[in-house]
Amino acid sequence: MDNNEGSRGNVAIKSGFWYTVSNFFLKGIGFITIPVFARMLTKEEFGYYNNFTAWLAVLTIVGTLSLSTSLIRARFDYKDDLEAFITSNLILGSICTVVLYLCACFNREWMEMVFSLDFKYITIMFLSILCLPAYNMFQQMQRFQYRYKTLVVITVCVSIGSVVLSLALMSFMENSLSARIIGAQLPVCIVSVILYLYFLGKNRKIKVQYWKYSLLFCLPYVVHLLSNTVLNSIDRTMITNMCGAEETALYSMAYNIALIVNVLWDSMNSAYAPWLGEKLNAKEYENIKKYSYGYILIFAFGLTGVMLIAPEVLYILGGKDYVIAKYVIPPVMLGYFFLFLYSMYVNIEQYEKKTGGMAVATCAAALLNLILNWIFIKKYGYVAAAYTTLAGYVFLFLVHYVIVKRMGLTKVYNTGFIFCVAVVNGFVTAFITLSYQYDLLRYCLILFYSIAGCIAGYKCRKVIFSIFRKG
Repeated sequence: MDNNEGSRGNVAIKSGFWYTVSNFFLKGIGFITIPVFARMLTKEEFGYYNNFTAWLAVLTIVGTLSLSTSLIRARFDYKDDLEAFITSNLILGSICTVVLYLCACFNREWMEMVFSLDFKYITIMFLSILCLPAYNMFQQMQRFQYRYKTLVVITVCVSIGSVVLSLALMSFMENSLSARIIGAQLPVCIVSVILYLYFLGKNRKIKVQYWKYSLLFCLPYVVHLLSNTVLNSIDRTMITNMCGAEETALYSMAYNIALIVNVLWDSMNSAYAPWLGEKLNAKEYENIKKYSYGYILIFAFGLTGVMLIAPEVLYILGGKDYVIAKYVIPPVMLGYFFLFLYSMYVNIEQYEKKTGGMAVATCAAALLNLILNWIFIKKYGYVAAAYTTLAGYVFLFLVHYVIVKRMGLTKVYNTGFIFCVAVVNGFVTAFITLSYQYDLLRYCLILFYSIAGCIAGYKCRKVIFSIFRKG
């Protein structure tokens, strides 16, 4: 039994590692090509493209209803009829997207005004969303089964294909904005259609009872995601209104570094959540607690490294004019640590199908962030927004801890350890912030951090080597 548990744990670690590598590769491609596309598009076109992607992110949440997240629990509840469950939800997602698009068609002028986009781009947006649930379902299933190789290959091919096709279309199409949007979305659409047909080929049964199951599970989660979008984006809007566009640029540039941590969190959680579901289903609470120690420490260690080199990263990304924004990064990084912590409890809530609290908590956090921004940005400037966002994530962590405690499942984790690491991480963040004024001190900290990383890597060499082994 112990050997089997260790094997499953190693598979989760391996899949998490390769998800992380592939995600950094994908984000890296997107990041490297920004200057290329920025020069091939006019400033106006570049702005419209970013506006398109922003609205696409919001409409994807609403249009797909995040139905793929229902697999977190459905793979246990309907393990003998999972193919019919997936097909039923694919059809439900398509119906929802078509209904939303028809509503948009009847309010065409209003949609163009609100979105600040021509309706043809809104149409492309809905076409992209239409088959996306198949891609999301496939991703979830691959992660649950720890088949990271297939998923990594597909995501890398889609990412590279989007860049290559965009560049090709922009080289001969007169409308560069259309070429960029079509090039970015077409590869995803093609893969999504193939996967849609793949799922339909395996099972064409539609069961309405599965719709009710998924809607009860996912609708609160949709509210949670939308509120989280507000929580993450309201800062920049309020800074622009209160301080001006230059301060927004400084804050946004610093916040871009947080994307590194976001990729790390998303990748680790993509591997951890399926494994956690298996262990919760088997009631192996002690095994979860055992692996959670390393899981938390690895993320905390990664955050510390990003904070230490943040001024240099800022200089590389934006030049010396942006280095002043370095003081935004520590509170943002600490905020991501609390996001990481509360997601560990959210995973439990999702497994237990208790998603209503997630929606209420995130709405409350978004409102709290709005109020704190209104009070402190005027008084202390754009840096205050980083601390108000941190407050929002701390609030979410505490709320989700209380929710899981009421469910009687805080025994899954060592609460004392988690709170201890959170406090220590707070002190570390404060000390690193202080070191930004003394480069010699910070360089010494970087040296110490590197040595500690090498020692930890050497002690964990067996696990690291297993990651690169075949299988």
